[in-house]
Amino acid sequence: MHSHPWMRSKAFYTFATFAVLFFLIIFVSVNPYEVQVPSSVASISTHSRDFLKQHLNTETIEKPLHQEEKSIHHDVAVHYDDPILSTESTHLDESTHQDDLMHHDDSLHQDLPIHHEDAKSHEDTILHNVPIHHDEQSYQDELKHIEETTHHDAPTHDNELKPYDEAVAAARGHNAAPLPVHLPGVKSKHAFATFLVGTEDKVLNGTEDHYFNAVRILAYQLLHSNETRSRDHSIPFIVLVTDKVNEAKRERLRKDGAIVIHVPSIGAEWVKARVDTWDHVMTKLRLFEFTDFERIAFVDSDTLLNQPLDGIFDDPACAEQQTMHNEEKRIRGAIHEPSTYVFAGNAEHTEKHHYPPSEPGRDWPNTKYLNAGFFVIKPSIEMLKYYLSVLNTPGSFVTDFPEQNLMNEIHDQARNMPWKQINVTWNVHYPTMVDINGGVKSVHEKYWMDRPIPFRLWMRAKRWQMEGYYEAMDAAAAEKSA
Repeated sequence: MHSHPWMRSKAFYTFATFAVLFFLIIFVSVNPYEVQVPSSVASISTHSRDFLKQHLNTETIEKPLHQEEKSIHHDVAVHYDDPILSTESTHLDESTHQDDLMHHDDSLHQDLPIHHEDAKSHEDTILHNVPIHHDEQSYQDELKHIEETTHHDAPTHDNELKPYDEAVAAARGHNAAPLPVHLPGVKSKHAFATFLVGTEDKVLNGTEDHYFNAVRILAYQLLHSNETRSRDHSIPFIVLVTDKVNEAKRERLRKDGAIVIHVPSIGAEWVKARVDTWDHVMTKLRLFEFTDFERIAFVDSDTLLNQPLDGIFDDPACAEQQTMHNEEKRIRGAIHEPSTYVFAGNAEHTEKHHYPPSEPGRDWPNTKYLNAGFFVIKPSIEMLKYYLSVLNTPGSFVTDFPEQNLMNEIHDQARNMPWKQINVTWNVHYPTMVDINGGVKSVHEKYWMDRPIPFRLWMRAKRWQMEGYYEAMDAAAAEKSA
């Protein structure tokens, strides 16, 4: 069959080309190619999604990290140009010295840079395995949880609760006498708590308020995250604040679900801390005033959760103890100890500990010295009065690490109220991915610090999960009020 001469003309080929392009455009617009984004990526903030798309292989982002840190040492860091991972973002500004619980010279943590060629090889082998979020069902559960908590103006554990702060009790001055503090409407006999000293805006000078963000991460993890929130949803999260925390930040924490309490400061002139910003740390002793609770677990603000923590209240170390009555073991100049007490703590770990810690010397430099970043108490006005009597006895303890050494002196193993060691899986210091993969419940580390890549990304992910959750919660609340 012979074709028509027109079909062999230049005009025909031009027409045919445009026709094919036209139908191709129509086909693509009607049937767009769907890019599958894991639910874990979809559930976090825009900033975080952009970061993950840039740095992670999204096809394997859901896989847990089981890779051993065999070739990556804790004292080696990788430096990047990316603002999220650059050393510039981890520069220690003045607010960093608020580390009122770990009390270690930050020089112990300073990481040694390696060449970018080495950094690239580390990145290629481990970035795609960083655990970030939940499965699809868990993601849907979290969306439902956001919908249920968009009232915003009350802590999520009890819709009838109102913001507290100074309304809880009349304002009291520095070193005010101990008084019981009641939180109407709170049903739980247990509580989690932290302490935020605050950094003034002029000191921050436009830089990020890391400790404030760390408290927000704690609120998210304790109250909202499907991975880490308490199985008993009635357990509140209390944030003690000083007058350095402005009202805008207090209100933000309330919206996040925390109960914010401005407490009167505690101190003694003879106490000289190693760092000036640790002068306020005795104020956390006000936790003993919350006598509505049978147990309060104090968690340092720079703590990140890997699993839920509410099982801590069932730890045998948290059982009530009978005080011994040995006059030779008493602290001279202090009043008599209470007849019973609860003080469950965690001994300071070494930087190169194994997981789980098990060997004194290798895993603990001193099994009798507790770290004040994670402990459980029974609130008691009588106990607070005893603490204050020791605090007001000059020379009764070494003051370089103020509240930590006060606690160690009062609850020394050689005194009448020795502290009890909690299960070693609840919390570790100087953490690595070995601890995370081993199943530790929480880690005592600053998310903004410069650490080896797998652990650094794990920490950063917690921060962006928090940001994404609250962005979604704020947006849902705005839609409801519109």
